[in-house]
Amino acid sequence: MTPSPHSPTSEPGTLGHANANTDAGLTIRTVDDLRAILAGLPPQMLVTLDPVLRAAPGLSPEHHPQVVIADPVAFTYADPRVGGRAALTPALQLGARLVPEPAAPLPQDAYPCDPLHRMAEAFDAGDLGDGLRAIADALCDTARQVANEGTAWLPPASPLVEEFAEVADRLRRIATDLRSSLAPTADAELRRAEYV
Repeated sequence: MTPSPHSPTSEPGTLGHANANTDAGLTIRTVDDLRAILAGLPPQMLVTLDPVLRAAPGLSPEHHPQVVIADPVAFTYADPRVGGRAALTPALQLGARLVPEPAAPLPQDAYPCDPLHRMAEAFDAGDLGDGLRAIADALCDTARQVANEGTAWLPPASPLVEEFAEVADRLRRIATDLRSSLAPTADAELRRAEYV
């Protein structure tokens, strides 16, 4: 799935860019890199931050380094309290990407690391199957938290340990249903709808 581009909204400070989900930005690895980017931009240009950490498939925040990227051709809605009215204006967008190793080039495509962000972008793009698979990933993450971190605070003999394990199992079963049944069915239905 190709994630959907950020769409501009009427909310002040909302970031948008026609190609915001691909790594066409400039890599900032040093202060000199940042200085060189800033030197070519107007001093009044707004700076915004993409809060979504992105990575190529197979990379994880726990095991791979981050690099900062800059997109000097993004845009944002300026806060009307600053200029008097909400207006689309150029902005420098800073974001973060995971890379396999510190000096590695940026991946061609980057997807949100957080499954709930992946779900939102997939649903925004009309990709129900990938959205459901992202929900399944989030449920599996939650099940791990419940079964591991949740029970770590309980005495070993607590009856809640077994209840936590049952909750985690239910979450995993729901995730399996989403991934193996509902997501493929949604994919197939959308494919059929394309040919109607």
